[in-house]
Amino acid sequence: EQEQEQEQEQEQEQEQEQEQNRCLHSSKTAFHSASHIPCYHVAFFINVAPMITLVPFAREHFAALCGWFGSEADIIQWGGPLVHFPLTDVQLQTMLDEGRSKPPKRLCWMAMAQTLPVGHAQLAFTWETGTARLSRVAIAPAQQGRGLAIPMLRQIIREAFRFPTIMRLELNVYAGNAPAQKTYQKLGFQQEHTQRATIQVNGIYWDTVRMSMQRPTP
Repeated sequence: EQEQEQEQEQEQEQEQEQEQNRCLHSSKTAFHSASHIPCYHVAFFINVAPMITLVPFAREHFAALCGWFGSEADIIQWGGPLVHFPLTDVQLQTMLDEGRSKPPKRLCWMAMAQTLPVGHAQLAFTWETGTARLSRVAIAPAQQGRGLAIPMLRQIIREAFRFPTIMRLELNVYAGNAPAQKTYQKLGFQQEHTQRATIQVNGIYWDTVRMSMQRPTP
């Protein structure tokens, strides 16, 4: 009987050890695949930013982009004083049409996570001075806070300097949009100056901050 009890105890210890090893392996796997950990009924979820790719902005993206803005202030924050709420297909088509000239006056992209639109950005060109202007940057409201802006904008910056005659990339951002300014600084943009009271929104004047970067040296 004692031998049977010892054998049972050994079997229980082996089962516990196997269960612990299994849990440890699952825990390690979770940090690489964000998979569910069955041990102890605990689940770990890691908010990993999806891989995003740029695609040319097209009519099929109009509805998604229009749905990201809920007010006149939202539209002005995104597109400046020349865009109006509600955003319409006509306004967006005008932006696309500026890309038909040679060389293009404007290029527009949608950032995609597989088939899901998650961001948007545009470049406007002044070819005579070798300047591109980053503008109309947006991350889909449901995707904000996931760290998508920087990887998207790095791709946009590469697109700007893909043209050998572009020596300078600049942008305007409203002074009250501190998160955007911090993002641009992380990407290498430097503040040049602030222009006071460039637009009035809901009875409040907004200041505009000019930021820029030079073409990276080889």
